[in-house]
This record gives sequence, structure tokens and C-alpha cells, in this order.
Amino acid sequence: MKTTFTLIIILLSVFGLNAQSEEKRKKNKRLIWNEVNLHNGGIFSSAPRNIKLNELFSNSPQAISILNNNFSDSGVNYYPIPSLQLNLQLGFRFRKSNSDEINDRLSLRMGLIYQYSYFGRTETSGFNRFTGNPVSISPESYTVRDSLIYRRTSINESANAVLLQSALQIYTKSTNQIQFYTGVGLGIGFSFNNAIKLIDEKKISIETRTYTNNIYVPNSFNEETQLDETLKFEGRVDNNFTTQIHFPFGTRLRLGVDREFWKRMYVGAELWTIFSIDNSKNIGWYTRFGMLSNFSLSYQFGQ
Repeated sequence: MKTTFTLIIILLSVFGLNAQSEEKRKKNKRLIWNEVNLHNGGIFSSAPRNIKLNELFSNSPQAISILNNNFSDSGVNYYPIPSLQLNLQLGFRFRKSNSDEINDRLSLRMGLIYQYSYFGRTETSGFNRFTGNPVSISPESYTVRDSLIYRRTSINESANAVLLQSALQIYTKSTNQIQFYTGVGLGIGFSFNNAIKLIDEKKISIETRTYTNNIYVPNSFNEETQLDETLKFEGRVDNNFTTQIHFPFGTRLRLGVDREFWKRMYVGAELWTIFSIDNSKNIGWYTRFGMLSNFSLSYQFGQ
């Protein structure tokens, strides 16, 4: 009996020490996971800088000839087109030193980003109408013959990317219904399925119209297509390593006041300024700039 009692005392002591150790470990834990964030938005990205277009189409002399006749060496007149970004993040808060209190003004976000980037499109267009001399049919009638030449050359570039991302963000007071925040973040990853396409369209047609006493003859218009040609060339852009530095600025709204679930739910809008550094085997190092605007949905766990 005495032995049994002693064993019970020992077991209770061990469990007590373990409980105290676990409680102490939790108290000393500085980083607390308390939030899940989902972002979906559009990127307005500049074209890759410091790239010579001829190098991307080095396997096609015809494509290089078209480029030399229509574009500068670097590819000018790019304009941004909205692309897609999906971002899943976990939010962490910091526990204040030697305290159970959590700092709700500072957050560390870590997550995974998927981007579909449409770097932009540059194009040259031309439309010319050449009116020939009237061809007499009779003393009162004549036919006018116009030659129309249409030319359009465009370049499209796109890529997919996956990045691991982290960001340190500073918030206004969490007791307010609306919060504002800013910070700095870093993403590291790689791109895949990179593509660049050169499209050259050319169309030549002849229009004829007949006039009698200088009055257009109804239903006398006729158009004949002499050339309708579209050439497509695919350049080579290797998959590349990418690093992105971004500066987020956002605001979010707490959806509820009284009910516990809605008190922890936020919807928001966020704007990023992005500076990207990329490296590709056949291009080397190049940079891009961009803006990201997205909507966010967040759920905050109990502290």
C-alpha cells in the first residue's frame, strides 16, 4: 500500500512538472500564429528591362528582319496589362517580452504566391489608302480604284511564377473597426512556361466604285483581297529565378461587432509597389517594376 501511494505521488509530481513546463513553454513562445489571409488581385507589370528582342528570336532570321523594321533594339512602347495573383498567407503576432500580452500592431506574414504575369504588348500599326486615277467607262461614267494596305506587328510576353513570400507589417489599433497597415515584404521563387510571341499581320485589298455624272452608282462597290497573311514566331525565354521586393499599403474592415465569428473576419483592399529582379539562362539579369491591387479576406484566431 505504501509503495502504491509513493508511485501515485511520483506520477502526480511528473505530470505537474510537465504541465508547468508546457505552460512555461507557451508563455515563452514569442511568435503566435493567429491569422489566415487569402488575396486575389491584378498586377500591372512593366516589360522586362535590359532585354534585346533580337536575342530572343535568334533562331528565326525572318523574325529578326521584322523586328529590325518595326522596333528598336530594346522593344519600346510597352504598356501594362492587368495580370493575376493569388496569395495564401499565414499571419503571426509577436508576444511581448516577459508577458502574456500580444503585440497587435506588428504582424509577420508568410505564404505562397502564384502569379500569371502579362508583361505587356508593344505594337506598330499602319493603314494606307492609295487612290488611283479614275478609269473612264463611258463619257458619263468612270471607276475609282483604291489600294488599301494594312500592317500590324505586335509582341506578347507572359510567364507563370511561384514564390515563397514573407512580409513584416505594421497596423493601426486593432480595437478600431477599420485598420490601416503598411510594411515591406520579400518573395523568392521561380517562373515557368515563359513565352514571347511575335505576330506580323499584313493585308492588301483593292476597292472599286463606279460613278455616273459624279454620282456614286448604288451597289457598285467591290473589294478584292490580294494578300491576307499572318506570321507568328515564338521566341525562347528560359525559366528563371525571381526575387521580388514589395511595399504593401492596405486597409481592412472588421465585419462584425457583437458576434464572435464576424468579429474575427476582415475584408480589405491592398496595393503593392513591386520591384523584381530576375535571372534567366538565355537572357541574364533583368529587372521589372509593377503595381498590384488586390482584395483580401482574413480570419483571426483567438489570442
